[in-house]
Order: sequence, then structure tokens, then C-alpha cells
Amino acid sequence: MRDSRRALLWTAAAILLIVYLTFRNLRITLLVLMPIVFAIVVTFGLLRLAGHSFSFMSVTAIPLIIGIGIDNGIHLVRRYLEKSPNNILDVAKASGAALIQSNLTTIIGFGALLAATFPPLAEMGLVTSLGVALTLAGGLWVIPAVILIGREK
Repeated sequence: MRDSRRALLWTAAAILLIVYLTFRNLRITLLVLMPIVFAIVVTFGLLRLAGHSFSFMSVTAIPLIIGIGIDNGIHLVRRYLEKSPNNILDVAKASGAALIQSNLTTIIGFGALLAATFPPLAEMGLVTSLGVALTLAGGLWVIPAVILIGREK
């Protein structure tokens, strides 16, 4: 469990640093990270509501969710910043199909672990596939919503 927490801390810190150094803006960095936070909170909330009990594999899945899911936010925000005039809905429509396809293959890959007879491995498949699905949803819903709300102000 200690090793899982350490991996989570190192993953989160490294990705936060990389995203910040890439965009050089704290607000944009936080925007890119929103789908990840959304996915982790909703994943563990839904599983808890469903009565799922967590093991060390759940904590181990979080760095995987972060590492895989961060791409969605980076691609959408980068494309939004590069496109002129900036219209997040056009960006989401243009990039959405590619994001959906690439995430679906990852979800299917981890989802295959649900067939494992070793319960911790099946749990990793459940948590990771749900988490990746929710990072996709967060990227396609949360980022455009935050940008549109921020634009109205």
C-alpha cells in the first residue's frame, strides 16, 4: 500500500510539473488536469455507491488513470489554444472522434482484465477501465464547459 501511494505521489507530481512546464500557465494547467480529478472522484464515488470494497489494486490503478487520461486534456486544450478563432465546441467535435477511438481501445484492453480469476487483477481492470472512460467524459464535457463558463465571465 505504501508503494502504491508513493507511485501515486510521484506520478501526480511529475505530470503536474510536465503540464505546467508545457503550458507555463497555472490556470491552463488546472484546466488540463480537471478531467483527471473528475474521473478519479467519480470512479471511486460510483464504485463506493455500488458497494465495492477497495484493495491496494485500486490505489495502484490511480497512476494508470492519470498517465493514460492526461492525454485527453492536453490534446483538447492544446488544439483550442492553437486554433483561431478559439471555439472549444469546434475543437471538441474535431478531436472527439480520435479521442473516443483511442480511449475505447484502452478501455477494452483494461476491461479484458475483468475476466481474470485473480480478484485483484479483475479489480484493476474495473477501476482502470472505468477511470479511463471517465477521463474521456471529463475531457469532452468538463473542459468545454469550463472554457464556455469562463468565456461568459
